[in-house]
Amino acid sequence: MKTTLTPVNEAYIKRNRLKKSAKDMAAHIGCSGSIVSRYLNRNGLQVPRELIIKFRAQKMTGRTTFTSEEDKRIRKEYLTTPIKKLAAEMGRAATGINGRLKAMGLTIPAEIINQRKLAGSFKMGLNPFNKGKKQHEFLSKEALERVRQTQFKKGQVPHNWAHYKDGEIVTHRDMGKKGGNKLYKWIRVTLRDWRMLHVYNWEKHNGPVPAGYIVVFKNGDTMNCEVNNLELITRAENMRRNSIHNYPEEIQKTIRTISKINKKIKQHEK
Repeated sequence: MKTTLTPVNEAYIKRNRLKKSAKDMAAHIGCSGSIVSRYLNRNGLQVPRELIIKFRAQKMTGRTTFTSEEDKRIRKEYLTTPIKKLAAEMGRAATGINGRLKAMGLTIPAEIINQRKLAGSFKMGLNPFNKGKKQHEFLSKEALERVRQTQFKKGQVPHNWAHYKDGEIVTHRDMGKKGGNKLYKWIRVTLRDWRMLHVYNWEKHNGPVPAGYIVVFKNGDTMNCEVNNLELITRAENMRRNSIHNYPEEIQKTIRTISKINKKIKQHEK
């Protein structure tokens, strides 16, 4: 398949851009549609939107199971009836209706979409229809049977747990803590008991970690979980160690400046 266009190819595109779609021209030339589209955009030869819709509709001709009567109903009601409701009444999937709208070049205005979202959202003080009810009180027997087929059974083990064995160690990146993104090792003690390896090793030699204390790495290497690299400190001490005040004044100013810039960026992005 071609990755570049020859002068002959470019002349062909210029002649046919208002007669054929980018994909059709690309198929004739023997390249991808994106190459033709980039050439058109780069040279200011954009095709009017109405023509793009026309080409798309032509492509869909003969490829749909929607009848002409159904198309007429969609055109008539798509602005007055929510798509999901219209699909249910027609016995069609909502994605099928949306695809048909696209093929016919019909667009639902943004204000109507927003109105439908508001109408379908829960209002303050509104209770869900199934609040306080058991499943058999609001589901049919058929629906209840379908739900039961996919429910977790008592004692069932998730598929991503089963292939681990007791004592197996895995590494995970901690993305949750402020300033995190560090790697930590975890050990499977039992089927439903996973522990951080450094805490597990320390407790094996010293007993449970007292309240208000944490186990930290002496050299800062979270992959070295040997007992001689671990120490027990208070949370207050850990806070002091990680405090900005431990740095020289010049670095403290730089950290504060970066923090202010990041806050401004986040405020601008909102």
